[in-house]
Amino acid sequence: MYTSGTTARPKGCLLTHEAVVRQAENVARTRFLLADGEALWDPLPLFHCGGIIPMLGCFSMGATYCHAGFFRADESLRMMAEERCTVLYPAFETIWLAILQHPDFRTTDLSAVRVVQNIATPEKLAQFEVAMPHARQVSSYGSTECSSNLTLPLPDDPYDIRMKTLGRPVDGMEIRIVDPESGEELADFSMGELCFRGYSMLDGYYRFPSRRPTSAIWRCRRRSSSSPRTPS
Repeated sequence: MYTSGTTARPKGCLLTHEAVVRQAENVARTRFLLADGEALWDPLPLFHCGGIIPMLGCFSMGATYCHAGFFRADESLRMMAEERCTVLYPAFETIWLAILQHPDFRTTDLSAVRVVQNIATPEKLAQFEVAMPHARQVSSYGSTECSSNLTLPLPDDPYDIRMKTLGRPVDGMEIRIVDPESGEELADFSMGELCFRGYSMLDGYYRFPSRRPTSAIWRCRRRSSSSPRTPS
């Protein structure tokens, strides 16, 4: 799967079958608490890990996967209501704002929704929860390199955890923050480089000469100094 290329050219991530399938089941079961008979709505493209991973998570839990196809807010609202979606995965603020600002939003029955996963500032997340107070907003840190979500809060975590942090690492993954120059682990609340390892980590980049020699290596991703939140 390819990275988004927001800060560089897109890179092809070599993801194992275990990384993709185990990650999908893990996030659906332990973070979204998805159950047989429920439904998840997802507008992200199926060439993206944000489309494929939730789809496989639905398959593993016996839930219905509702894909928006070409995203339109009116069609998406209709689908959410008709399928009685319980988990919404807009992920990106621009997508969710299109839903909230659509004229049909207030008249659409979204009473079945219990969890919405968005990536936004704490202030925006708080506004989103006010707009749909019966549903819990959760945020996340992730990347294609770790097969989508690396950290996620639980829906029943305290309000400040859900609003102001990116949650805890998913089961089976480890993270640490290190000094980018020395590689030494930093104290809590320090800005540094985010490193992770575990089953969902990529094997390397497609047609890139450097491949990881062992599964024990830490893969580091530099965190932006403008990031408003940190993993709890």
